[in-house]
Amino acid sequence: MEIAEIKYVDRVEGQGGVTLKVPPDRLNQFRIAFVTIRVKKPAGKAITVAAADLTLHYNHGGSQEVAPCEGISTFSKNLDDERPLTIYRQSGPGWVKQTTSLRSTEATEVYFDALFHLIEPEIREVWLCVAQPTTERGFLTSGWQR
Repeated sequence: MEIAEIKYVDRVEGQGGVTLKVPPDRLNQFRIAFVTIRVKKPAGKAITVAAADLTLHYNHGGSQEVAPCEGISTFSKNLDDERPLTIYRQSGPGWVKQTTSLRSTEATEVYFDALFHLIEPEIREVWLCVAQPTTERGFLTSGWQR
């Protein structure tokens, strides 16, 4: 996975009319990072991404900050395709996940969007942390993969 594109916005509307926005009294302090992520994978391999697996790390001044993922989109084969977003009604990532569709599973490169809320405007160096257990056993894992 790699960051293909980042846009900074004040408001995003997802499916079902759910909106994620920066409070009006904090517009000069924060914004939303709308991050498009490119995934390179073997053709025919289905993948699932949960928002709880994603955090955005960045440097703000002399501090290192972390923002949790607040919403994710469906997958597409093209960077410029429209991808419907699922945004959480409550704080935190909840249990929302997205799995590649049949068309996306056939592709070797797919894209999805992730939202990260309350990012300071003057930041340097942004990177994405992706964590997924490599085993399906509860609370037991042989490691972590990117």
